[in-house]
Amino acid sequence: MIVDAVGWSASIVVVMTTIGQITKQWKAHSSKGVSPLLFVGNVIASLLFLNYAFMIKNVVYEVTNAIMVLTSLFGLGLLIHQRRLDRPTGHATPVPPSPQ
Repeated sequence: MIVDAVGWSASIVVVMTTIGQITKQWKAHSSKGVSPLLFVGNVIASLLFLNYAFMIKNVVYEVTNAIMVLTSLFGLGLLIHQRRLDRPTGHATPVPPSPQ
């Protein structure tokens, strides 16, 4: 039982830190300074760990890594969306006429 408690505690920490980063991006409406590799790496690692978890039949790993895949995909999607919004459109901003 203590082994599972340690595993679930680690799971909560890793999931909450990822959600914390995504929440920070969401509230700031910016992903400036966040590398896409953070989320790409998390997705790849979590998929590999998920596969491993099923092989060893470990529920803690299965649940944690399934959640990590979903949160990392959401974070990556948010990052891509915000980067597209930040990208210049190439259209010049019209300058209002100066008062005479």
